[in-house]
Parts: sequence; structure tokens; C-alpha cells
Amino acid sequence: KRDRGSVTMSIVINRRNLLYLLASGSALEAIGYRDVASNGRQVATDTNKLDSQTLPHGPGVDWLTVTEDRFRDVVARGSGAFAVGSTTTHSPDEDVRVWVRAINSDGTVDWDETYGSMRSRARAAVTTTGGGITLCGRINRYDGFVVEIGPDGTQQWRESFGGSADDLFEGIAQTDQGFVACGRTESFADEYDQPNSGDLWIVSMTGDGDIVDTTTLSYGHDFDTGQDVAPADDGGHVVAGTVRSRRGQFFGDGVVTKIDSDGDQLWERIYTQGDRHLPLAITNHPEGGYIVAGYYISVEDSSVTDSTGWITRLTADGQVFWERAVEEEPFMFTCSDVSVTIDGDIFVTGSRTPGLGADERDAIAMRLNADGTLLWTQ
Repeated sequence: KRDRGSVTMSIVINRRNLLYLLASGSALEAIGYRDVASNGRQVATDTNKLDSQTLPHGPGVDWLTVTEDRFRDVVARGSGAFAVGSTTTHSPDEDVRVWVRAINSDGTVDWDETYGSMRSRARAAVTTTGGGITLCGRINRYDGFVVEIGPDGTQQWRESFGGSADDLFEGIAQTDQGFVACGRTESFADEYDQPNSGDLWIVSMTGDGDIVDTTTLSYGHDFDTGQDVAPADDGGHVVAGTVRSRRGQFFGDGVVTKIDSDGDQLWERIYTQGDRHLPLAITNHPEGGYIVAGYYISVEDSSVTDSTGWITRLTADGQVFWERAVEEEPFMFTCSDVSVTIDGDIFVTGSRTPGLGADERDAIAMRLNADGTLLWTQ
């Protein structure tokens, strides 16, 4: 991802992890797509609905990597890629450890390395100016961590964050100060929350991992989690997150919030009522504002009945500029990652399943222009 003309995507299919490089080539299958009317806070999902239609086809697959382990993120490495996740097969003791694979432009593996101690997982990564990557996730099962890896796989530094309870990072971005990571904390959650609940957690740090500022946001539920973060032009950052219950009574709302460079919250947009909107990824757009990708679920009688892919462009102050839905009966869709090219086109990747409880899962990719017009799907 974050390349001019191609996109690398990772998705788990039938419990095996597949890593694709999509570039020029033949077309596969198109999916349904529609505009969504919105009032800025609640999406009206019963308007502007289009049936599944024939859409521009996407590129073919240049190469494919299959592994029994799991990739969680992939970032550019020159003309190749870094894939990060967790592994047991490459671990020296067969326990779960952080895993980074450096991949060449033709799909061959340059190197594999594992990091951290037992029960450690990488969730997200960002490229650094020196040609390496900085990644975040969970270490020792209960702590959030950030580690910088050099271009040859050498660990440059590693810092752990958290307390006596369960803490983890889900997203990371580079800033003028260094890095900002977001996730969930139980150690520093609001004391008035229920036991074992977690608050949305944001940590700003220097380029060496020293804490600059920490922000926690509580929405009164068990799993208040920052899923992804993007830097803002004024030195702050914007976080996309989800709030939901672990016990199933509450399926979740989505939140996008801006934090200034001092750690103070400037604004938030909560996607609630009706269908539940759950953002999973956010990135900057070169024309200003942000692109958010995720999904929304339909709930009837306390049960999920449908899942629709969701893409929205926000202005710099969080107002909805446009929204799009990704759907095709009988499939359920999730948009899980988003990136933007230099010229402003938008890559979205995700998955679809043929229904609730299905084991089968297809990877999907699509490209939109800056006004949300779909250029191709695959």
C-alpha cells in the first residue's frame, strides 16, 4: 500500500494468510457499489441503493504468498514490501512472536525475522525515513509495544507501554515529534468503568519511543478501542475507533476524533443509531481531510443480519464530504485498510463472506478517485 500504481494487500482466507501484489494485468470479478446519503452523523442506508452492477475491473495478481501464519499489515519497501504480523512456525520456541517478512518486488522473500518475547503480536506498521519500519502491537500478552526495525531486519529500539492490566496498540503513524500509537487500555481506564473494561488509548512519543503525551477516552463500554491513527497538518492527530460491549448486548458505534499536539480533544464524530458504523482504518488525503474505511452492520432482535463495506471522506474538521457503500447479495463485506496515492486516488482493501458464520472468505480491492467515483474493483 501507499504506492503510486499498485497495492499490496493481506487477508486471511480459510485460516491461511495470503499476501497479494496487485498491479497491471487481467480482470477478475466486480462487486456492487453505491453512493450513500448522509446527514453527517447517521448514514441513511435505505436511500440511493443500487443493485449489484457491472463495474470497471481491477488489475491482476502479479504474485501471491501463502503462509500458515498471519500478516496484519503491509507497508512499502522500495518496490517491495514489509509484511508484519505474528508467527509460530518461524518462532524459535513455537510460541507466538512478532514477525516481519521483507519481500522483494517479484514476491521472493529477502528475510524473515521474529521479535519480542512470548505471546507477542504486531498489529500495524509505518515506514521510516531510513528505509526500515516502526511497528506496534502487544507484547507479553498484556502490554502495548512499539519497535523500530532497520532495513536489514536489525532491531533499533523497543519500548513497552501499559500497566498491570490488558493493554495493546492497534494503529501507528509517524509525526513531527516521532510517532503516535492508538489502541485500548485497561490499566489506565476510567475508574468508574466496569471491571476489565478498556478505554480508547492514544500515546504520542519521540522518535526513540519516549512518551510525550497520553490520552484516554472513555465511552462507557468494555471495548473502547482506537483502530487507526493519522497525523493532522497542525501537529495533532485523528483517531478512528470503535466502542462496543464484550458481552454482546451492544454491537458498537464508530468514533472519529481529533487530538491536538497537547493531547486535548478538539472534536469527535460518533456514528450511532440505526446501522452500526465501525471504522477500521484512516489516512490523510493530499487535498485535505481524511479517508475512513470500515463497515456497518445491520442488527435485528439483538442479532447481526448484514455487514456492508463503508468508505467515507471527511473534511479537516470531521464533516462528511461523501460516503460510499460496498455490497452485493448475498455477501457480507468489510473494508479493513485504506491508502492514498500521490495524485489523490484511494485504494481500499478488505474481504467478503457469503453469509454469517461462513468459513470462506474472499479478498477484495478497489480504487476510487478523490470524489469517490469507483475506478475498479477486484
